[in-house]
Amino acid sequence: MRMSRRAMNLAHLLTQNARRHANRIGFIWGEKSHTWREIDAGVSALAAALAARGIAKGDRILVHSKNCDEMFWSMFAAFRLGAVWVPTNFRLMPDEVAYLATASGAKAFLCHGDFPDHAAAVKAASPALGFLWRIGEGRFGAGDLIGAPGEAADDAQCKGQAQDDGTSTDAEHERSPMRWSVVPCATKAEQAL
Repeated sequence: MRMSRRAMNLAHLLTQNARRHANRIGFIWGEKSHTWREIDAGVSALAAALAARGIAKGDRILVHSKNCDEMFWSMFAAFRLGAVWVPTNFRLMPDEVAYLATASGAKAFLCHGDFPDHAAAVKAASPALGFLWRIGEGRFGAGDLIGAPGEAADDAQCKGQAQDDGTSTDAEHERSPMRWSVVPCATKAEQAL
């Protein structure tokens, strides 16, 4: 018997569900919810932005974040590009995250805004790092980001929704850990659970 060597990219799940169930809820995070179409659009936008910065198949994307919708988006964006998603435990110390950045050879670092010390440590320690983007609002701004001049506002927020000062236009980032759910093609009754 002949076996296929093809493997499905998990990010294709988003595209399939966006086509089949565009307006159904696919992701619930605290009080916010996103339809499959919104998820696919957010992931596509992030994947395009990462690709525009040179991220390609096999490149490592280090992500240091509390659980939030952007962290979820970053995982699927990495999958869509064939990149390696390297999540960290948000409880790690800055020097530990810097070690992971160096050891993994991460080309990109997506860091939640609540961790400016981690961003600084990775920026200082990792020679392979091509750019650092902030996830959500935070205590480090556009001047702390790595990227070409004039790109800071675009780079500041993973969803591509940033104000001119590099801060997020979305203030809904502070949530308790593990308060999000993926709802695969749920019925309206199931979505209410």
